[in-house]
Amino acid sequence: DAKTGKVLWERIFNVFHSDIVTNRLGWNPLAADAKNKRVFAHTTGGFLVALDADSGETVWQRQLTEEYGRFTGYGGRIGGGPVFDSGLVIVGQNASVWGDLAGGAFRMQAFDSATGKLMWWGLTPPPPKETYYSHPIFRVINGERVLITGGGDGNLSAFQVRTGKKVWEYPVSAKARS
Repeated sequence: DAKTGKVLWERIFNVFHSDIVTNRLGWNPLAADAKNKRVFAHTTGGFLVALDADSGETVWQRQLTEEYGRFTGYGGRIGGGPVFDSGLVIVGQNASVWGDLAGGAFRMQAFDSATGKLMWWGLTPPPPKETYYSHPIFRVINGERVLITGGGDGNLSAFQVRTGKKVWEYPVSAKARS
């Protein structure tokens, strides 16, 4: 409760799929959709979870590690976000999976905030150079709404929010700590 500080509900997530050390838990902030009363979390174990803000009950969840090959770096560094914009929950991650997506790369993923359906992938050139943990921001540039983020490739990249199409990238570091 914002006025009293009383805990209204709490969710605890197990830690797995990582070599995380306990004093590094909680790298990713939460995101929220105030209009639809949703809270979004990206857990160390690879879950992207939409919670009802009033009850804390799960509305939907995706397992990013199992479904999309997301992996953590040392200490549980799991990527950026989630962030919420334009009805989408967007996360960044280093991932390596199968088929056309085989081989390590930094990827942005956008999910429909109401259903958890994958809406788009945004990709930077493989392979990632290091762990990614940048927190994306949103801006309107030349009339276009974009998400801007550091990536696992050492570049600063901009993606169209609604489509995931990369608009531009700019090298900022030899490693990914951007």
